[in-house]
Amino acid sequence: MATAEVAAPLAPGVSLTRRLLEAAPGGRSYAGLQAADKAWHALCNSAPSVPRQVIQEVSRPLEDRSLDHYDVVVLGGTLGIFMATALRLRNYSVLVLERNELRGRDQDWNISRADMKVFSDLGVLTSQEVDELITIEFNPVRIALAGSAEIVTEDILNCGVCPNAVLKRVKYRFLAEGGKLIEGAAFDAATVHTDAARIDFTVREQPAATSGGAGGEGSVMYTSYTSEQPRDVQASVAARVVVDAMGAWSPIAAQARRGAPPDSVVLMVGSCASGLPAPSAADLLCSFTPLNRERKLQYFWEAFPAVDGLTTYMFAYADPKPGRASLEDMYEDYLRLLPRYRQCQDLEGVQVQRAVFGYVPNWHDQPLAPLTSRLLQIGDAAGNRSALSFAGFGALARHLGRLTEALDAALQTGQLGRGALALLQPHSPATSLTAAMQYSMGTRMGQDFENCNPDIINNYIGSSFGQMKDLGESVYRPFMQDYLQFGSLARIVGGQLVRQPQDIVAMTLFMRSAKAGQMFASQFTLLGIYAALHRLSELVDPAHRWLLQPFPGLLFRWNGLVEAFRVRKVHFRS
Repeated sequence: MATAEVAAPLAPGVSLTRRLLEAAPGGRSYAGLQAADKAWHALCNSAPSVPRQVIQEVSRPLEDRSLDHYDVVVLGGTLGIFMATALRLRNYSVLVLERNELRGRDQDWNISRADMKVFSDLGVLTSQEVDELITIEFNPVRIALAGSAEIVTEDILNCGVCPNAVLKRVKYRFLAEGGKLIEGAAFDAATVHTDAARIDFTVREQPAATSGGAGGEGSVMYTSYTSEQPRDVQASVAARVVVDAMGAWSPIAAQARRGAPPDSVVLMVGSCASGLPAPSAADLLCSFTPLNRERKLQYFWEAFPAVDGLTTYMFAYADPKPGRASLEDMYEDYLRLLPRYRQCQDLEGVQVQRAVFGYVPNWHDQPLAPLTSRLLQIGDAAGNRSALSFAGFGALARHLGRLTEALDAALQTGQLGRGALALLQPHSPATSLTAAMQYSMGTRMGQDFENCNPDIINNYIGSSFGQMKDLGESVYRPFMQDYLQFGSLARIVGGQLVRQPQDIVAMTLFMRSAKAGQMFASQFTLLGIYAALHRLSELVDPAHRWLLQPFPGLLFRWNGLVEAFRVRKVHFRS
């Protein structure tokens, strides 16, 4: 495979980023960066607009009985194929609509072996397949912040898996079990009736009719054409439930939020490269530079070994406002700081296999409540993830077992109304707390960057992790595994108040945001209430389950309430 070597001489007037990305495999990376920057600039500078209304609910039954009818239609196959397969294995008829070809990116997904186990538990993959799909496994992993002692542990996000290989294997299983997949199918609209939902979509014609079935009734469906100019084909199906897995920019999610822009984003640039010094540990979170006053950003880093080199990311938390630095500006900083991060003289001999860049949006109103009956949003479309994360695969894996079990129960008991399905994605104070934490790890336009201590973020975050290390593995390991627990968090905050109150005061003044303090206080209190209710529910749950066995609908709702109070993982990195 062709690679881009960093140390070649620069042409006059050509940035290192441009020369590097234009020479990277595929030759489209720099154009991709420019497109991402254009979208980022538009997000920062455009006024909010009213989104297209793509889903509505009507109080009459579906009259068109000629439509193909499924138990579940999943919109978005890249991550939706996992739940689709789990449901198909429970004998539900499932159709997946994927806008493009169902395939993964080239860059590894990082996840722990324990989190991969959910796929074998659900039958989506076999245990042997899970082992085969883990392309690399490494230890230890660490958190290292400037001016703070390192925290080193093992078995957290320490496995790399190839998205293409994973999706190919799961797609094969789905089709072999009789699932239906339409690639090149763009979602247009949905109308929820009293007895079913109608889903309208447009299929891009393909050069030839193809059946990709792998046995049983499963097939990949395309539409063939004979004319020289391809035409789009309008189609519709019906389903008992619509699962929205279209990601953060889902049009259904946009309608639910009434076009509101993200409250914050994670800006990210990086690469997978060979020729860098081998790391002694993978980095979950690393910071070694002060606040960049010019860019108005605090940079963090992470690094994971890969089969073909070392993957490094540089990222920052920010609000999407006018005046924000571009992704290309960040990439220039990334290349300038990379030798310092990896402790090498320069980048001579370093070869870039893949360049990565982009931004992950975050809204505070998460997870989204269903807009209508018969609708369930999962993954980034629901926003059920940490505001500190890169989103995606790891977040889905953490919730896949719970959501599959719950949707199975909802389908069995007919609990498909808005209120019932809202129980599947209940409010999580642990998740909301990560949005409050993001204020202290990121920057917002309007803060006093010129007169602040440039180490203010490192000092504050460093003191938090210092408290965790002092309190021991029983406190810091759950946090690193994304269990935000009330007791542990109370000990961390209490320790900071006693030992480093000046860091808390300084950060409060720097943030200039009453909202951040209100969010933290309210969600921290709510986390404590949830913890108490969970303990109470554990005492009464067995009796309630026994009493409600004759009433499946009531039992479903009771289980939903108990699950809402359960301490769950929230995703921290992917």
